[in-house]
Amino acid sequence: MQIAALPGPDTPPGFVRDLLNARYMNGRPSNRLEDAGVLVHILDGGVNGVRPWEPGEPARTYLSASLLNANKYPHGLYGNQAALVISPRSQLICCYPQDSGTKSWVRLRGCGPRQCTPGDAPFPRTSHDKGYPCAFPREMLADCLAVFDNATVDESAYTEMVVSNAGPQHVIEAVVYPPGKNRGNGVPEALHASLLAHFGLTANQLPLLEFGPGLKGPGPLFKDAWVGG
Repeated sequence: MQIAALPGPDTPPGFVRDLLNARYMNGRPSNRLEDAGVLVHILDGGVNGVRPWEPGEPARTYLSASLLNANKYPHGLYGNQAALVISPRSQLICCYPQDSGTKSWVRLRGCGPRQCTPGDAPFPRTSHDKGYPCAFPREMLADCLAVFDNATVDESAYTEMVVSNAGPQHVIEAVVYPPGKNRGNGVPEALHASLLAHFGLTANQLPLLEFGPGLKGPGPLFKDAWVGG
């Protein structure tokens, strides 16, 4: 897997943070990932916990992320785990308007049991208790997001985007951790340091950030990492 930060070595402090927050605040249903919001992958096994540029399972060629924007919150992301912000340049394989257990569809690259088509419209509502009946192909991303936006938080608190974890277009833009001082015993800092060292990047190019108020309500999604004792 080849990963490189998008901005150059002369990137000023806060540039990536502000870019991500603008993408989050302006996100809307679209067939273009860069117009739809911010992709966030919780470190729950989809990638290597020590070397997050490698797959968690060597045979797995995809990972799941949630597409977040300010149209709907709370986003319901779970736990006190670190996360990676994934570039919209990554190849979208398929998507769901809810959590749909993509680990069950490894042979289909996370996109089972069948693909949605325009003929499925009007599309079913989401259901938190079971997987969505079809996977939206990437050319139907806007339809997927429209279903999510029309669901209640109890029906669906976050989307599931299945993206390729291979190729030069798969770019990690930032490491992020949950709000507050609980950062998982320094795990986010270690992951961040390993990324910077491996790819020869600066913290301005690929920053360590903290989730801001936008994770649960109005406001920006990211803020600068907490520094203190």
